[in-house]
Amino acid sequence: MKFVNAKDSKSIIDFMTSDEVWESFSDDMSDKSQYLPDLSSTSLWLNVIIDGELAGMALLENYNLTTLKMHPYLLKPYRIYSRLLITELYILFLKSPLFVNKLVVEIPSHRKVVYNLAKKMGFIDEGVNRKSFLKDGVFLDQWNLGLTRKEVEKLI
Repeated sequence: MKFVNAKDSKSIIDFMTSDEVWESFSDDMSDKSQYLPDLSSTSLWLNVIIDGELAGMALLENYNLTTLKMHPYLLKPYRIYSRLLITELYILFLKSPLFVNKLVVEIPSHRKVVYNLAKKMGFIDEGVNRKSFLKDGVFLDQWNLGLTRKEVEKLI
């Protein structure tokens, strides 16, 4: 597995608006035709390459000055590499400046498999953003999970 910076907005848009990915990430308020990725200096888009193929993408973005928000996604044929992907993202996180002390994820409650994976990978429940995600006409909770730098170091 390797990461390649994805600086081309068209390739990011094509990936993120593909049917499989869009169904997983979009909410009822999102419009595929209007989707634009954040390409600012506070976001890092990575192509996830496995055996020379685009297997997924990961977005690391500044949540605030000390915290990174992580958004990994692997296409279905590559999901067996999910733990490896997260471990590699942990290693990348540990290379960030020392004042970046926390890694967080937000997982809508209809994505229980993703939540279970995050828990297995060491993420700790930090709260619930109640009824904050609209999917198929239903307001869903989002789970907030996080890890500090010291917790990631122990996992690695």
